[in-house]
Order: sequence, then C-alpha cells, then structure tokens
Amino acid sequence: MGYLGNTPALSYTSFAVQHFTTSATTSYTLDYSVANENEIRLVINNVVQQPGSSYAYTASGTSLTLSAATSATDTMYAVFLGKAVQTVTPANNTITNAMLSETITVANGGTGVTTASALANTGNLVLLSSQTASNDASINFDNTLITTTYDTYKVIFKNVIPSTDATNLQCQPSINNGSSFLDWHRNLQANISSHANNTTLTRHNTGTSASIVIGGGYSPGNANEENANGEMTFYNLQTDNTNKHLTFLMCYEDNITSNTVLAQGGHGCHTTSKINYLRFSFSSGNISSGQFSLYGVKT
Repeated sequence: MGYLGNTPALSYTSFAVQHFTTSATTSYTLDYSVANENEIRLVINNVVQQPGSSYAYTASGTSLTLSAATSATDTMYAVFLGKAVQTVTPANNTITNAMLSETITVANGGTGVTTASALANTGNLVLLSSQTASNDASINFDNTLITTTYDTYKVIFKNVIPSTDATNLQCQPSINNGSSFLDWHRNLQANISSHANNTTLTRHNTGTSASIVIGGGYSPGNANEENANGEMTFYNLQTDNTNKHLTFLMCYEDNITSNTVLAQGGHGCHTTSKINYLRFSFSSGNISSGQFSLYGVKT
C-alpha cells in the first residue's frame, strides 16, 4: 500500500507489559486504556487467564476487574496485545559486529575501535594523534602509534613557526622508540621555488643528515606570517628487509624577503629494521607553535 511522506525507518518494537502489586482485591488500574478485555493477556501465577465476564476478568478503559480477588502472594502481569512500544535504542546484547561497518570494542577484552573519532575514520586516512606545539623542543610520535597496523604513515603539519629565525625543519627516525636516531640519505632531488624572482632552485643533495633540507637562503622564518604548512608521507616504516622512504611537500614564507616558498623532495633511510618513532624539531631552537597530525594510511 502506498503512503505519503518520507519512508519510515525500520524500528524495534515490543509489546507493552504491566506488572501489578497484588493484594486482596478484584479491582486494578491499567497503564494504558483498552476497548475491552480481549486487548490484554492477563497472567496470574504464570497461568494465562481466560477473558470475559463469565470467566477470569473484564477490562474497559483503564479499569481491570477480576472475577476473584488475588492474594498478596500472587504474581500478576498483563500484556497489551493491541499496543506495541517502539524503542529508539536496541536492547542490550542485540547488536553484533556483522551489523556494523567497523568492529566494536566489547566487554572482557574485546578488540576494535574504542572512540567516536575512531568510528568516524572510514576513509583511507585514520587519525592516530594530533599534537599542538607551544615552544616545545620537539613533537614525537612513538611506538604506541607507529605499529604493524599500518605500513604507510602521513604527517600533516600546519601553521608551524620556529622560535629561531632561518632554521630547517627536521624529522628524525628511530628503530628503538627514540633511544637513538638514524639519518636520512639526501640523495633525492629537492626543488625549492620562490616567487621572489620567479625562479626555481633545483638541488641534488648528497651525504646524510637528519634534516629535511629547506635551506639555501630560503629557510622558514619565525614571524607569525612566516608559518609553514605541508605534509610528509612515510613508506615501509613497519616492513622488515626493505629501506624506508619519505616524500614531502611544504609551503612557507622565507626568512629573508617573506616570499612564498614551495619545497618538495624525497629522502631514503637505509635501514631494514622497522621504524617505530618519529621526532620533529628545528635545527636550532624550539617549535614556537603549530600542529602536527599523524595518520595511518590504509593500503
């Protein structure tokens, strides 16, 4: 049969039930109004009673009348056959993992997502941690965040300002949760473009360093309007027997002319062990302000 308006959502329904406190009486009041006794099922001491004036009970409106008085030791309840109650929240223990798009955390050591923000991570990027710097020496992501759950990670940073002018942003990897740090091999091309004179500087770096090089007279400045924004993607961090790689893209205002600079490039870390810690800092001074967010990448 057709209907007007929005399609009604599926809902959970159950019959309304009323439990009575019995006493030596034949008269009781119902929670809901009924047309007659046939709209309820009355149960006394677990025995279903027959409705009707010649039998166990009659009902009209909210009045229930028994043919014989109950005693205080009796148990009695009524099921309203003509009234179903819709519930917004399903009953306990009725929802299973198969009904959800993500697994859930269950009692007694179950596994799955545990927070509302984690439930919202249905895309390829899963937010693992977001940290705001306030004159900190470094921002660190440790082995509680970098695990075998993901092999590719992305860090997005915004409004990052060094406390010291003309310093380079660094990212230092560790295979022992920050006890010591490895170098990036700067053997990939890095492009630095500035609109100061509409030129592009191409640099082929050699050697090793912990620093993601943004220098050459075009380092980030420490004024509020010289904030740096960008992202870094890390590959194979949790894969044994293969080298790790990093690509980056960064936009900022340089420390000399406050012109917009775009820096991009890549680095390799020659270790076949799993990297489980990343430290972000500047080559000199603290991180005055800015936000760093670590994401796991579903692949």
